[in-house]
Amino acid sequence: GHFASCALTLVAFIMIQSEACSVAMGHRLLLGKDKCTVRFVGEIPSYENYKEGDIWVGVEWDTLGRGKNNGTLGDTSYFDCAPDMGSFLKLEKAKSGCGLDFLLALRDKYEVEAGVDKDDLFVYSVRDLKMSVDFVGVEKIQKRQQNYFQADNVSLSGGRLAFCPTVAGSIFSTCPHIQQLDLSFTLLADFREVCLIVCELPLLAYCRLSGNKFVEPDTASLAIAVSEREKELGREEKSGMQALQTFV
Repeated sequence: GHFASCALTLVAFIMIQSEACSVAMGHRLLLGKDKCTVRFVGEIPSYENYKEGDIWVGVEWDTLGRGKNNGTLGDTSYFDCAPDMGSFLKLEKAKSGCGLDFLLALRDKYEVEAGVDKDDLFVYSVRDLKMSVDFVGVEKIQKRQQNYFQADNVSLSGGRLAFCPTVAGSIFSTCPHIQQLDLSFTLLADFREVCLIVCELPLLAYCRLSGNKFVEPDTASLAIAVSEREKELGREEKSGMQALQTFV
């Protein structure tokens, strides 16, 4: 039933280490308390201390004066933004602030609120290898899981949410009772991701999206993506799409 799959899903994504963070053009990043948008990804041969194969990420900050340039280094313009709004970051630095999918963002908030150290979710083998076989704090984790299964009001506001999970049905099987959802001031940039998320929430009545910097959506491709996801979900009951009409 749904509750059995809930337990498997939540335990699975708690175990996942978000090492596959991607950084691409248009993605939003959260570094410290500052947000920015990726405007360039590539090599910069003229950059100080450049080594062959080094990948740099050019970003445009949301906060005026947070950067050091306008996207130009020397005589080369890599992207265009207002003066002192641009910066170039090493790829690893940029990855540390990359966006998460809905379940990872939920896990990220859960770990902070529950006060569980990520290392406590693993044990070590005799060869000192980290293994996701058992973990400390099981009662605390199980209690938090139960809260997720039953939650009807969820807020990921201010976090690193940027994407819908690629596996259709994973949100519904983890937290199917959500009626109110706050996705304000996150790293969401593509409205398609919002639509795919709410497709999995049949009880959703309200979705808050203020404070996000969305790019202009392609309505045709958006409709196709939603239709395909609803077919993947394989159910005919209503989704939470109507809730987008009431977002603030």
